[in-house]
Amino acid sequence: MIVDLKRNLIGKSDSRSPADVIVQAQFVLEMAHLGYAVPLQSVQGATKTELTDVLKDTKVFKGADRNWTPFYPNFPQQVLDASDAELFINAMVHYIGIGWFGVDIRPDYPVAIREKLDVSPEHLQILEVASDDEILESKIKNLENKVSLSADDFAEINKAMKKYGEEKAVALVGSFNFHNKENWVSALGLMADNGVDSDKVFRSALSTAKSPTDLLRAIFMFYAPESNVHIDLTPKDKVVRLNPIPRSVRKAIVFEIAQRFSRHLDDFYMQRKLWKIVDRKIHPSEYNSDVVNAVFDVVRGNVSYQTFNSRWQTALRDKNSALLIATLSERPGVFARNLDFALRSFPRASAKKIAIAFGEVANKVSPIVLASLYNGLSNRGMSESVIRTKSGATTNVVNEKSEIDADVVESAKAAVLEGLRSNFKDYDALGKVFVSEELRKIPAPLQQRTVGAGRLLPRGSTVPMDVEDTLRFFVHWYNNDDNDWSGRIDVDMDAIFLNSSFGVVDYVSYTHLRNDYATHSGDITNAPRPNGAAEFVDINVQKALKSNVRYVVLNMNVYSGGKFSEVDNYAGFMLRKDAQKGEIFDPKTVNTAFTSTVPARNAIPAVFDLQEKQMTWLDTSYGQAGFGYSAYSGHNEVADTVKMELDKSFLSMYDVLVAHAETRGELVDSEDEAEVVFSKDTMDLMDSNGFISKFF
Repeated sequence: MIVDLKRNLIGKSDSRSPADVIVQAQFVLEMAHLGYAVPLQSVQGATKTELTDVLKDTKVFKGADRNWTPFYPNFPQQVLDASDAELFINAMVHYIGIGWFGVDIRPDYPVAIREKLDVSPEHLQILEVASDDEILESKIKNLENKVSLSADDFAEINKAMKKYGEEKAVALVGSFNFHNKENWVSALGLMADNGVDSDKVFRSALSTAKSPTDLLRAIFMFYAPESNVHIDLTPKDKVVRLNPIPRSVRKAIVFEIAQRFSRHLDDFYMQRKLWKIVDRKIHPSEYNSDVVNAVFDVVRGNVSYQTFNSRWQTALRDKNSALLIATLSERPGVFARNLDFALRSFPRASAKKIAIAFGEVANKVSPIVLASLYNGLSNRGMSESVIRTKSGATTNVVNEKSEIDADVVESAKAAVLEGLRSNFKDYDALGKVFVSEELRKIPAPLQQRTVGAGRLLPRGSTVPMDVEDTLRFFVHWYNNDDNDWSGRIDVDMDAIFLNSSFGVVDYVSYTHLRNDYATHSGDITNAPRPNGAAEFVDINVQKALKSNVRYVVLNMNVYSGGKFSEVDNYAGFMLRKDAQKGEIFDPKTVNTAFTSTVPARNAIPAVFDLQEKQMTWLDTSYGQAGFGYSAYSGHNEVADTVKMELDKSFLSMYDVLVAHAETRGELVDSEDEAEVVFSKDTMDLMDSNGFISKFF
């Protein structure tokens, strides 16, 4: 019996020695207190050990395995009742103890008994029953995702592969159609880590490699000492070496080059330094293949070779739009990635021809690339942007791109949309389709790494949120090393309050624990195991609205100790009706929880629009934040970042689903007419990977 809480699935066990009825009932009750309704048929045949393991995994997923005692244990009322002098003295004693003497001093307050929070249906997520093999297969099949998976994803897949069994896992992975290079390489690594014979894994790599670069990655992964080349094929060490390659494997490599990759000369040329190392190990001339010898003539520099990039860039430099179009049309993906650059490099008439020419080959471009291109074209007029690197780090920049005539941009966007529709024609028919207008506020998830690990909406999504009473933020973290004072981690959680014009109204943070409508639980600067440290912020929604607050920004900073990607943390927010009722952290009231993995000291997970009663999942960062950054010193920069994020245009789920409906069926105006309904009620909006797999 296993559980997959990202998909709300639970396994069904048929043990001959199931747990007794009392243990089963206790399990169902404890799962309810964690926020899950468990079908009885899933537990009736489960052993006590299986139930214990599932409960343990669920507590970790919901954060219930952590100690959530804040600086002021009777928060929020205790902070509201305290005098300014009491708050100041407690903070100073804590800071002086840590900073001067290395001693963590906190006030010893008696903990008041809190009235329990009842379990109600609104708190429960119903788990669906599936077989253990179905759940394990669904986890392993994440390797086929078009999105680069997180470290947490790979850890989960690794566990699933071990439970699934070596032979079945190898056969399953070998059947995959990999869409993402990093996931492909990691799949090979997972098989090797699980004890699968390296020769078997490498032959699987040969059969699933889609390019010479894939083949090169696999060669260095399995035959380089200590994998001294990164996944992007940049060297880890000054000297890159390969171990001896068995003759049977050398022959297989040469065969793959001859049969599938001999025309991909650009790939060989671009990585010629590494291919020269391979050349010395596989001895391709021994196999008397003219096509393979021609490939390695390019690698060795025996013949002159002009790359594709050199050809189209020469046309661009010479301002030869006809040659540029002819060249880029040979590789539509490259055309897409350089379309904006090409459009702004030519006068209007030529640029219009380039946009039209792209439309003729757009159907050969990956839908995700097209969607990303559409978003880029839609937002190119913004004066400033939040730029996110491949790793997830962000920075705010002033846009300095040359202008493109509006009609040219619109022609390019129309070409992109037509390319998307053409891509969708080969999908199965849908029949009559209804697409809900509410999906216009949900961006279509694209091929972006997730900065926060957890069950999350696509970045930029806006969803209704019935915030009437108290909005509570929370964060928990641990030190990196309790045996070394340099391993101490200080995480700060803030709430920054903005008006309708994104002007800063106020904030609460460790420097400012309360105002008329918000309360902070107190600053903790040390998080040793086993308890770690926790901070909370409560916002009284109605009082905030009366104080001219429209937006509330959830803001987090690593004051000292590294980046969020280096910190064991768990954060999120919950909705509470009575701030003093129930445990301060009650897992069943958690609306969204995540582990921030942003490679920066600042994280801005979400912003709440109290006026419109909605939340926008930003998953962004003010990337330039450094040591000691706080809401006090950086609230204006955070406000600017939030405004830029909210001002973005995007291709929505609605846009993509309407394109599918119009291409694969008939778009209808009401649910009653439809055979297929796409709405928030019929879709799992937090399953970004599922959306990408089905619709891109």
